[in-house]
Amino acid sequence: MAEEEDKGTKLQAPADFDGPTANRSCTDVLFTLLMIAMWGGLTYIGAYAFEHGDYKVVIGPMDYEGNICGHTFNGTDMTDYPNLYYVNAIGSGVCVKECPNFDNVSRSVDPYTLVTFDGIFQPGSTAGLSLLPADFIEVANYSASDLVHVCTDATCSVDGDDPEKMFDSDGMAGGYGYAFFAVDSVSYFGRCVWTKSALVEISNITNDALGGGFSDAASFAGEFWSDAYGDVYKAWHYVLGMGFGATVVVSFLYMYLIRAPCLTELVVWGSIFLSIAAVIGTGYFFYDFAEQWKNNDPVVHTDGQIRGAQITSYVLFGVGGLLLCIICALRKQIQLAIGCVEEAAGAVKDMPIILFFPVIQAVGLLLFMIIWVTYAVFLAGAGTVDVSTYVNPLNSDLNLSYRSFEYDQFTSRCGWYLIFAFLWTANFILAIGQIAVSMAFAKWYFTRDRSSIGSSTATGQICAAFRYHIGTAAFGSLILAIVQFIQIVLNYIKRKAKAADNKIAQTVLSCMQCCLCCLEKCIRFMNKNAYIQTAIFGENFCKSAREAFFLILRNAARIGAISYVSMGIVFIGKLFIVSVITFGSYVLMNEYIEEDLNSVYGPLLVIFLMAWFISDMFMDVFQMGISTILHCFIADEEMFSGDQCFAQGQLKDWIDQYDSKSEKVLAK
Repeated sequence: MAEEEDKGTKLQAPADFDGPTANRSCTDVLFTLLMIAMWGGLTYIGAYAFEHGDYKVVIGPMDYEGNICGHTFNGTDMTDYPNLYYVNAIGSGVCVKECPNFDNVSRSVDPYTLVTFDGIFQPGSTAGLSLLPADFIEVANYSASDLVHVCTDATCSVDGDDPEKMFDSDGMAGGYGYAFFAVDSVSYFGRCVWTKSALVEISNITNDALGGGFSDAASFAGEFWSDAYGDVYKAWHYVLGMGFGATVVVSFLYMYLIRAPCLTELVVWGSIFLSIAAVIGTGYFFYDFAEQWKNNDPVVHTDGQIRGAQITSYVLFGVGGLLLCIICALRKQIQLAIGCVEEAAGAVKDMPIILFFPVIQAVGLLLFMIIWVTYAVFLAGAGTVDVSTYVNPLNSDLNLSYRSFEYDQFTSRCGWYLIFAFLWTANFILAIGQIAVSMAFAKWYFTRDRSSIGSSTATGQICAAFRYHIGTAAFGSLILAIVQFIQIVLNYIKRKAKAADNKIAQTVLSCMQCCLCCLEKCIRFMNKNAYIQTAIFGENFCKSAREAFFLILRNAARIGAISYVSMGIVFIGKLFIVSVITFGSYVLMNEYIEEDLNSVYGPLLVIFLMAWFISDMFMDVFQMGISTILHCFIADEEMFSGDQCFAQGQLKDWIDQYDSKSEKVLAK
């Protein structure tokens, strides 16, 4: 009796229950008001950012003096010089009219023409060796700057015409000075980035002395953007046709195929036994390695390594055997899970429009992101330009000044507020979607004549979710946002502790982050089931969460089996859809347009990402449907018996097959 009380009271059907509550009222109104107040605060910060910030500071490239290339900023007009040419690896550069283009030059680097803080410098000792005329690169006038450094033959030219020694001169300082070679480059977002050929030549000249610096940026831009971007543009009809159109078609096809009982059971049981076989097979490989190492002559592995491989194999054998026992014990629950999967697929077939609801969510999130990013960009530009100093470790006498941003306390707090507002709103958009989808699936389950169900049913339930349960979505998403925000704050503090080399603080903070990560996953799980409870009975968040918790507690084995199976089905579904689309795209492009492309892999990557994103939207709805069907089934089983149950199809067969067990459960 005490154990039954610990698991809560079983669900009781409301009077005249005939499906999800029709007479609903607005739930958790207080949290609706709190969210509106939060958006009001966000709007105030946006107005403050517009008044005090300048987007050009964030978007436009800034030179070493604090000017914005291509804009007028702080009284300095740089509109004629829209591109930033990097002079050193710490990010300092000068504004130039155009990025140097070496199409008509024999090399990709002119080691005898230097771009400096004071303009172009060609050493007198290398007269006649320069590949470029002195006016080839038009640099803004920095002669009046307080931070300018001037190149001379003594500071920027060492030992005549040796570029390697010039690179180590006081002026170039190994890539950390106030001068650098003129390099073939292309403009990306107002930044002059090296081409591939220039990168190779610079690496040869400097013996890779720059390491990761701005060489990595040049490599990325040169190799990926210049080729992949062009390839994607040329193959745009394949990208859109396969990445979007074909993915939608294959996703619907998968939903249709998964309804076939033989296919569903094959996928589920096949994935289960393949998983167990993988564990046992890995154990066999470790055991085989240990035997081979033991018999090697001469012995090349230590006794500890051999023993470790043996122990690992025994552990994996044990885990495989344990999993097999668990699967045997949960075979009935897994069969129920298969029924839920097939019923969820049936619901999607009857209400196909529900698969496109994530598009509405994506549009809502995109609109919010546009507003949020605009506020964030202007707020980021509300700081004050400050002078920072970089001391070259190879030359302590060379102190380079460059500009950085500092923010006052109010602006910093506004930044933290923006982060929290983003977390709450993003989670809210996902939460209201979960409630809407759950209401549609619950309506489908608790309808005896499902021939009357159609896309209009789903549309009506989605509208009802927005009308009555915005507050519940706001409540659940607020709890999740608070936990996520604390994690971000802890990560910020952890980075401070790392900078201070405080190992103890880093360890404690890492443990706290781990605990919060686990808590976040628990909250996500409980929120989802609370939303399903709200979808069925129309109750507020707290009551729904409590009822959902005890419902899960009373049916832990079933919930566990369903969770395992649904995750497997969803993952296999995504893998199937993405694999078919990516492979099909490769075959088509390889057959018809390979000669027009540098490589098919750039467009294939975009197609892969599009297919994964779209299939993820489809399968997330499907997974939510599986969870809702299971929740409805268990509630149905607790509230009704016999012919009164709403279960149909595979779930009805499951009840009939295990009727004796159901009677025992209901009799408790």
